[in-house]
Amino acid sequence: AKTIIDAHRHAFAQGLPGDTAAQTIAKMDANGIGISAIHFATRETYETWSDGHDARFLKGVSFPCWRDARGVWFACQWDGKAYPDLAWLRAEAKAGRLTHFGELGFVYAGIGPTDAAVMPYWDFAAEHDLPVLVHTNRGPPPDGGMRARGCCPDFDPDMGNPALLRPILEKHPKLRVVFQHFGFPPLPVFDDVGYIEESLALMRDYPNVMVDMSTFHSAPFLKPEAHARMVKRLKDEGLLDRLVFGSDGWPEAPIIARYEAMDFLTNAERQAIYRGNVERLFKLKR
Repeated sequence: AKTIIDAHRHAFAQGLPGDTAAQTIAKMDANGIGISAIHFATRETYETWSDGHDARFLKGVSFPCWRDARGVWFACQWDGKAYPDLAWLRAEAKAGRLTHFGELGFVYAGIGPTDAAVMPYWDFAAEHDLPVLVHTNRGPPPDGGMRARGCCPDFDPDMGNPALLRPILEKHPKLRVVFQHFGFPPLPVFDDVGYIEESLALMRDYPNVMVDMSTFHSAPFLKPEAHARMVKRLKDEGLLDRLVFGSDGWPEAPIIARYEAMDFLTNAERQAIYRGNVERLFKLKR
């Protein structure tokens, strides 16, 4: 049975051709994933990539886009701009096609979430009751192949601090927000600074804040034991109902195997991570 909903996938790979919709569905089917939330980074892919497969995908838009060192748009642009047109988004939301904003990559563009250019999009998400999925944490690090060659000359790891979202949540306390990449231990490449406590503080203060753990559950330099410890901490803090499954396009089977191996989770808790919490995030009907 297709029981899992993946809250974090892309219709592109950074600077490289991504999977087609059919290839994505084949991977989903092989791993029991019924629906994936897809983050689109251009209008063309948003409008054409999932042709014939829309029932399997929840469609979202990624921004702000950025240019590489040559001034060329890098894997992301909305009709030659860094942000999608609000009038177009309004039509998409009213038609029921637009389901979320994400992934919002402030670290890549080197701007903060309260930048004047971004504020109308937070207001839009609140007005249309759209969840917003945000790239948090200080990565990806420049080495290790996790940032594509030529990526993002304005990259600013400080913009990945979830605490920067507090003014947004104060303004829109009912907004559903996902902190993507939650749980990373401090990485030496970024001065051993991590944002775990900042994330937890906002989760305690705002019941609609959720997290996914990509790529913590996948990156080869991060051990399964560290991932399990952070899941256990969420359980101990009473916050396990805020954890959603998100692959970020990494192979799904090892992620599922990790959750299955966590003997402190009940089957009901695993099912909530795989599906129930994501249904609540997107307000999906069973």
